[in-house]
Amino acid sequence: MLVRLALVIEIISMVICVHRIYGKRMQWDILTIGLAVAVLIVLDAINTLHMDKMVTSIVFVLIYLYCKLKFQDTFLRTGISIIFLTIIMSALQFMCLTLSSILLPRNEMYRVLLADV
Repeated sequence: MLVRLALVIEIISMVICVHRIYGKRMQWDILTIGLAVAVLIVLDAINTLHMDKMVTSIVFVLIYLYCKLKFQDTFLRTGISIIFLTIIMSALQFMCLTLSSILLPRNEMYRVLLADV
């Protein structure tokens, strides 16, 4: 249950980050909800079926298509935005995981949940 909650929080963070990269306000329309559900299905399938972690690259393809459809940017600028998203999300998760490892050294699930918030 906590794994799915962490996934939902991570997806929401990712969508907010994408919107902030483009300088747009967050809007929950059908396209955004479709992206969130598709990413949740992919990530949950990876965790449940114990798939290879390289399958998560499908998520970046989904986010790329979302950015292309939602913000109607060029191929190159959309790709650069995805790279920025990856860098920003990785840096934020690293900082949060470092802090949560200090505060919660023995409980890994709560550390992951705290890092996604």
